[in-house]
Amino acid sequence: LDERGNLVITGRLKELIVPSYGKKVAPVPIEAKIKKSPYIDEALLFGDNRKFITALIVPRREAVEQYAGEKGITAADYAALLARNEIRDLIAAEIDGATAELAPFEKVRAFTLLPEGFTVANELLTPTLKLRRQKIVERYRNEIDAMYAACAER
Repeated sequence: LDERGNLVITGRLKELIVPSYGKKVAPVPIEAKIKKSPYIDEALLFGDNRKFITALIVPRREAVEQYAGEKGITAADYAALLARNEIRDLIAAEIDGATAELAPFEKVRAFTLLPEGFTVANELLTPTLKLRRQKIVERYRNEIDAMYAACAER
């Protein structure tokens, strides 16, 4: 509500990502391609005013655990499983395969795996199941910044 009590709708007016090199990237179709993977439940792309595109990825837990069991990959808990190189390599291959035909500036260069999904209960989805991008950015700002810092060190 604004200062006069009027309801002001914000967000979704323009979901385009504009990286520092100026090309416009529509994240929703790319996220949809990535989410077609049997191992990925949610994907959210970032890159506004940055040098490249990154993503927060919520893996499909059952599929990842089944894959780990089949490959003999063990971990103390689910978060530790997501930190394993074998799982990161699996997700990287899925992202690369889903985005193979995209222009280089549209491709995901770094990603972070999240053990917790985006839900209405944790206020990261609207009641109509749309991503609350700004809230997700606020909650995972450290993880997003860490992806860019890690790539800058290379």
